Amino acid sequence: MPFGINFTRPPPPQGAPPRYARMYRSSLRPVIMTIGVISALYAFLWAGASFRDISVDKSNAPRLQVFDIVLGSLYLFIGCIELFGTVAAYMQKIALVRIYAILSLGAAAVITATALLRVIIHFAFKSTLINECITLSTGEEVIERFGLWGPFSETTLTKDEATTFCNHAWSRDSFSEIAWFLGSMLFSFFFASIAFAYYRQVLDPASPANASRAPSNQVRRELGIQPTHYAPPYGGYSGSLPELSYGAPAFAPPPGPPPAEFDESTKPPGYSNGKSGGYEFGGTPEDDKKDPFADFENNHTERDVTSRPAPGGNEGFRI
Repeated sequence: MPFGINFTRPPPPQGAPPRYARMYRSSLRPVIMTIGVISALYAFLWAGASFRDISVDKSNAPRLQVFDIVLGSLYLFIGCIELFGTVAAYMQKIALVRIYAILSLGAAAVITATALLRVIIHFAFKSTLINECITLSTGEEVIERFGLWGPFSETTLTKDEATTFCNHAWSRDSFSEIAWFLGSMLFSFFFASIAFAYYRQVLDPASPANASRAPSNQVRRELGIQPTHYAPPYGGYSGSLPELSYGAPAFAPPPGPPPAEFDESTKPPGYSNGKSGGYEFGGTPEDDKKDPFADFENNHTERDVTSRPAPGGNEGFRI
């Protein structure tokens, strides 16, 4: 299909524009690409951390190995979807954007499920997590920082200190896991709504999202690739103006062949005296040579038109 234009694409959205169109009238393509890159990096980093925990949990908490594999796989799936969305927004293909808009809902559901699974693991395996923390922290140095840029101290923990430290850490993480679950659920579905908003922009021919990828009106007219759901382009003073429904028809020449070029009956009169083509002209050759105005009446005299006539004279001009 010429220029990759799909004539079976869905029609543009009908009805009043949604609220996002009133708040954000520019193209959502940069927003989609930015969110996609950041989300993909975040998901791949968490996937790598989950897969690294497999070797740690294998020796200290074997029951958590399965959850590490599940969480790592889910994060990897989310990262692939967001990376696909970035490519779709970069290429501006309607089919790819539509697929990403649908997958973004699945990604939002997976992100919510992943955060919920972390909350369940945190509370259901409380003793396992605390015991693993005690085992890993006993005899190790713990760095405590006071303030963002404040001083810090290094302490080697005994078993009792490690127990106290790990219980406090679990309590702090309880609030963090719940807040992370709520935030992930809200932001993931909000990002999915932005993906659908961008898909709606791509479907709308008048949207700014189509400004850089739409073929020119001249190309559409010349190749006949104007989609049916597009408004017909205004051709201005181009050659396609008579084709419009409201345009006047082109001027038609009179019927019959054009007149002969050297026909005496249609030849215009010349500038010489005598007869030419049936037309008669006054004057003599001597008049033409001496005075070009000699064909006027001989009794006409020249006078100054700016002066008053003599008493009893004609007030009008004589020519």
